[in-house]
Amino acid sequence: MENIQALYYSLELISFQDLSNIPHQSQAELAMKIEDLQDHLKLVIDEHPPSSSKQQLDLL
Repeated sequence: MENIQALYYSLELISFQDLSNIPHQSQAELAMKIEDLQDHLKLVIDEHPPSSSKQQLDLL
């Protein structure tokens, strides 16, 4: 699960990189694909919270 979270945040960094050397249309397509992948990863993260969060909830 930590790897999925790391991937999510890596995509966040990529989306803020300077993409000026990529054609404008490709920039838009890449941005949409990154956003779609982030949305999917967010769903996975939400469905499978880290074990530490689960343990904290169990203690309550």
